[in-house]
Amino acid sequence: MTHCYICGSGITGDHYRRNVSTGHSSGVSGGFSSTSLRLSERTYTGVRTVCQSCAEQLDAQGDIQPWMLIVAIAIVAIPFLWFALHSLKY
Repeated sequence: MTHCYICGSGITGDHYRRNVSTGHSSGVSGGFSSTSLRLSERTYTGVRTVCQSCAEQLDAQGDIQPWMLIVAIAIVAIPFLWFALHSLKY
């Protein structure tokens, strides 16, 4: 029996293959003679077998969430509103 890589449940019917995060590492490079240290972050991914519900959740992660749209509009609109309010002469 195949098991879901994410939740571990047994998969009896259809299974799906998705690119998922399989690990993470970080490190510092440099030394005592170096004046700067570099931080290195790595995320490892690989194609794994997942169940239907986990595949749906992974697919939904790429969708734009409504709150992201609201934040983007606010970031664009606030400078224009600020300029419009401060350019008015009383």
